[in-house]
Amino acid sequence: MKVYFQYGEGGNAVFITDGQTVKIYDGAPSGEYCGIDLYAEGAVDKLKEYFQKLYDGGELMDYDNIYASSAASYDVLEDEIDCSIPIFDDGGCNG
Repeated sequence: MKVYFQYGEGGNAVFITDGQTVKIYDGAPSGEYCGIDLYAEGAVDKLKEYFQKLYDGGELMDYDNIYASSAASYDVLEDEIDCSIPIFDDGGCNG
């Protein structure tokens, strides 16, 4: 599983992928992901710390168990992901 952060024209977003599909979190309507303000300075570092802490503590859920209200094929979002900031990589996918 890999996690990316995107600064976007329509809003910032977190992408979580297994290399085949992408779960999309735009933070609407609060602008937050798990209590992290996606528009605040330092959001990237906070997201990196958050995912690493979950992983190190054995609390990071399997990709299939992570809920998302929006998802797409990796192929559809590949260009956006390529322009996004890497946040976390558990080494388990090719995406």
